[in-house]
Amino acid sequence: MTVGEINAKCPECENTENIGASTLPGFARCPSCGKVFPAPAERARAEADDAEAAPQLVVPDQIAVEYGWRAWGIRRRETDAGMTLLESVSHNAAFWQPRIPMEAVCNRGCGDVPGNNCRCGLYSAKDLDHLHTMPHYYNYDPQDCFKVIGKVALWGKVIEGSQGWRAQFGYPSELYLPFEAWYLHDELKDAYGVPVRLKNFLRKEN
Repeated sequence: MTVGEINAKCPECENTENIGASTLPGFARCPSCGKVFPAPAERARAEADDAEAAPQLVVPDQIAVEYGWRAWGIRRRETDAGMTLLESVSHNAAFWQPRIPMEAVCNRGCGDVPGNNCRCGLYSAKDLDHLHTMPHYYNYDPQDCFKVIGKVALWGKVIEGSQGWRAQFGYPSELYLPFEAWYLHDELKDAYGVPVRLKNFLRKEN
């Protein structure tokens, strides 16, 4: 659903023409390249009449956003139960809820997550090539878990590393499904409100 036009610039292709609200409250969509990115929060209030009954993704006005790449898992048992949810594939496995920002927490009690002297935070690689060097993006079990990769918007407190970021808040901005899981396309797109495309990236672990 597109609601009016938004005075914004696409961070992907720098298009400024006909930027409209996406189906994800608080985000805009570029009609040129399909990029979904955070938009001024006041535009979220112009969503459909039933928006109040739906979970709202609240993004502050004019926030600084970084975009990284990461991997998620989708477990067959969750899908079979009617819940197609993205799950972190790091050692701190957690589900990323649709339409709600993921907020990092610290098990060590950092008061300001991500901690400057800690390893907490939402991790992402800076680019797809870097993600490809990480085994957790492809060491899937085809009988139990499919992997999904994609770009993720990161905001709040963001710490830059040599090859990626640790962030306070995050939400997927576009997702890529392996061809083997093509049947999950519509469910993921409807759930998370972002573009979902097919990409042949899976490799079995040696």
